[in-house]
Amino acid sequence: CASKEQSGKRMLLTASDSRSKLLLWDLKSSKPIQKISLTTGREDFGLTTHVSFLGNDSMDTICWGSESGHIGFYSLTAARSIAKGTLEKQPVMSVSCLPSKTGALGFAGGALGEITAFSVDFNQGKVETHQKVKYGDKGISEVKIRHDSRIFATAGWDHRVRIFNSKSMEQLAILKYHSQSVFCVDFGPSSEGFVASGSKDSTIAVFKVYPSKKKKKTNKTKKPQQEGQGALERNPDNVSEQKKA
Repeated sequence: CASKEQSGKRMLLTASDSRSKLLLWDLKSSKPIQKISLTTGREDFGLTTHVSFLGNDSMDTICWGSESGHIGFYSLTAARSIAKGTLEKQPVMSVSCLPSKTGALGFAGGALGEITAFSVDFNQGKVETHQKVKYGDKGISEVKIRHDSRIFATAGWDHRVRIFNSKSMEQLAILKYHSQSVFCVDFGPSSEGFVASGSKDSTIAVFKVYPSKKKKKTNKTKKPQQEGQGALERNPDNVSEQKKA
């Protein structure tokens, strides 16, 4: 499920018991205020395994993943699907993405341990896969991009939290603490470098990795950065130095 507050309203988005359907709730009500069908015609994406809102400023766009390996995006304002496609031949367990000029960029984690970098074009309604990484045969419960988009983390069924470079998808760190599957992971402020994880073993772990450096102000005019093709374009600050330490 996913929740968001806007204009005094607290909304909750959940998967439905029915295949390929979502429910939108106002937390002040005991009944769903909107029922969302993700399919048209004979499409069948199976059960929905991930739901989230795209970005921090709006409740309009929903991101979803399914047990069929599909992901998609749905506009609440337009009441229609705006993009969807197949990423993997395995259930998509978690998706983390950020808005881009044409739609979204992000990563998806699957039930067989594969991480996929993708981009989405809302105008064309397409989801494009750009790069894949597989580090084992254990599934991924959650993928989370840090606020500065330089690194992302995965919570794994192999009891590990892994940190990756968002541009190259290079594995930077394996964080070991839990004795059972890790169910969730999230970042604190980028400048502090905190990562928190929760596990089936009933423990919460907090790690400190790759705090971002504050950029010094200069009078030089910098060229605008180009958007990445799937894997996000920005390199982690101080990554190379910390790997050597």
